[in-house]
Amino acid sequence: MKKLLTLFLLFSAFSAAHAHRLNVLAVYEGGTLNITSYFGDGTYCKSCAYTVTGTDGHVLFKGTLSENGEAVLSGELPSSFFVNVDAGMGHFAKAEVTAEPLTENSETSEKTETLPTVDEDALRSMIRQELGKQTVEIQAAIDKGRTNTDKIIAGIGYLFGIFGLFMLFRKK
Repeated sequence: MKKLLTLFLLFSAFSAAHAHRLNVLAVYEGGTLNITSYFGDGTYCKSCAYTVTGTDGHVLFKGTLSENGEAVLSGELPSSFFVNVDAGMGHFAKAEVTAEPLTENSETSEKTETLPTVDEDALRSMIRQELGKQTVEIQAAIDKGRTNTDKIIAGIGYLFGIFGLFMLFRKK
């Protein structure tokens, strides 16, 4: 019985050492880069360090994420670059961002030009910014659902392992 108790305490101490998966989402549109980072369980990566680097490794921006795990940068960036987030203690995430050129639809342009009170660029910027936030929230919810399933499966496996050890020592 002492062996079983010792093994149980030993394995239960290691189960708390599982690391979180760090996710980073970066959206660059209209000269604005939105960065959001969160762990696999959905909690934000608060005050984590981030760097924006070119494909050649040259650092373009460097900073710290907000308490909501977000950063918004304005400025011209190359057509392809990387966003790196470091949460410390081995938690690191990297996202490649490739800017896609926007194409204008001639019918849409004609319709919006007939409304003189609407600033088209400001409207597009607001829509892009809000859609970027919604995309991040949806992706976080999807990832959070995945981690719960992983935890359930890991817990069942853990229980089977304990039961197997119990049966092994019971036979001896």
